[in-house]
Amino acid sequence: MHRMRLSHKRVFKGIFLASLLLGLGGCAISGVIVDRSGFQTRVKGMKLVESPVLKLYHGGATTEVPLKKIYSLNLDHAEQMHLDNELYYGAELKLKDGGEVKPAVRNNDGAGLYVSIQNTITGKFEKNKFRIPLHNASLIEIDK
Repeated sequence: MHRMRLSHKRVFKGIFLASLLLGLGGCAISGVIVDRSGFQTRVKGMKLVESPVLKLYHGGATTEVPLKKIYSLNLDHAEQMHLDNELYYGAELKLKDGGEVKPAVRNNDGAGLYVSIQNTITGKFEKNKFRIPLHNASLIEIDK
């Protein structure tokens, strides 16, 4: 009986350690963020603060996409719309699975893609904390 408890404890510790390592290292999102002035920053451990997903508006419908599924997001600050008291910027989106949504075009009646900018990306730059509101970002490229 005593050996069985020790064996279970070892298995539990092994599973706990493996899940901890995967959570800290293997699933971290890294990439480059370019701000509105063109300054590029390589960020590790990216995550969204206010909501864990980006809200998208495309063709009259809203949807959500997690950061981990995005390959690149190019924001157009000149193309804007308001929806449900939130500001959306025109955007071009490329997904890691190869999907792509073209950017919004002026006077196109919402046929293009818009992204809610009511969110903030945080992470680490070298050994420092990094934080940028989406309205200050112009390009987000996630490593594959």
